[in-house]
Formats: sequence, C-alpha cells, structure tokens
Amino acid sequence: MKNKLITLAVVASLASFASADFALFDFEGEPGNDPNSTDLTSLTMTDGATGLSMTLYRDSGAGFGVVDSSPFVGTNFDFPSNWGSRALDPFGDSTDDWFVIDFSQGISNFGLEFGDFGADLDDVELEAYTGLGASGSLVDSNSFTDYDGNLDIDGSGIYLSVGTGVASFTQGSNIMSVRFRGGSADVAQSLYWDNLEASFDPVPEPATMTVLGLGIAAMMRRRKKA
Repeated sequence: MKNKLITLAVVASLASFASADFALFDFEGEPGNDPNSTDLTSLTMTDGATGLSMTLYRDSGAGFGVVDSSPFVGTNFDFPSNWGSRALDPFGDSTDDWFVIDFSQGISNFGLEFGDFGADLDDVELEAYTGLGASGSLVDSNSFTDYDGNLDIDGSGIYLSVGTGVASFTQGSNIMSVRFRGGSADVAQSLYWDNLEASFDPVPEPATMTVLGLGIAAMMRRRKKA
C-alpha cells in the first residue's frame, strides 16, 4: 500500500510539471507619463502570480514611456477598455530600433497587443530567441503588415504571438528573450503596446523534487523485488 501511495504522488507531481504558468504584464502598476515621454531606458516588471520577471529596453538605448491615458478618456486618445489606463509608448523617440525583453527564466510562448490611431500603415515584427538580448537561435517569428486600425474605433488592439509550439514537462521552455517593433515608412516607432503575455513551465519546488525522488526510488525497489 505504501508503494502505491508514493506512486500516485509521483503521478501528481508530473501532472503539476505539465501545467504551464501564465504571466501578464499590462503596465497598470507603473507610474504613468504624458504622451511621448522618454523618461525610461529600461523597465523591469514581475508578475505577482507566477514570479516571472521581464526587463524591457530598446536595443539602441533610446528612451520610451508608459503613457497614462486616463486624462484623455472620451477623447480621440482613449484606449480600449482591456488596455486599462497604461500602455507602452515609444513615440518620444522614433529611432528605428527594436524593443527587447529579457526573461528571468525560459518561456514557451509570448504574445502582445498593439495599436495606434490610424493616419498611416504600420508593419509589425515579433521574434523569439534562445539567448538573452535577442541572441542565440531564432525560435519563432511573426509579423503583421499594413495595419491601419484606429484604437478608439476598433475597441481593441491586434494580437500577435510567437512560441515554441510546446509547453510541457518533457520539452521544457527555451525562449529567453523576444524583440518587437512596429511603425510606418515615415515613423519607425509609431505603435502603442500592451497586454504582454508569457507562458512557461513552472520550476518545481524542492519539496516536490523530494517527493518525486522518493517515488522513483520506491518504484525501483518494487521492480527489484518483483
């Protein structure tokens, strides 16, 4: 009976490994700036539910802001409701570069929303890499061309994602960074970004690893006796 109980514990532990965690970074906890701010050159945020951290910066070193849209509710600068009152704002410096995100541990999938208020056509690119700083191997990429939507009319941003295609205990997570950019021929950085999402395989706690080890040892002993 004891060996059976330990075997069940092993099964439960493996099931917990297989369930990917989900983290959301929506900028709502950050101080908001006026539009076109360049006060930030780096921003680190941690998802309270999962503990996953991300550090955001532009690879040219250019500044950016987190815009506070609350003073503009009811105007043409009003963000969609699912964006809240904060969004990533690159407009203060239109340098043709990439936003880069480094993660505190490997992730399996990443997605984000983008949008602007029309007047031009924008192209968007998103890439995922195995190393920090958009280094190592390119895991996946995605793009969106000729975006012409108006956020205040559409009511939502456009969603774009990349991933390994697998989020499981056996395959693991191997995306350590992503990079993205979006703009038009006239303005290289002319999109707002929000609702950054990442899924990843949870790191097992020491106690869980101990249970797993005991369970495997018990099964090995049982096989020997048989």
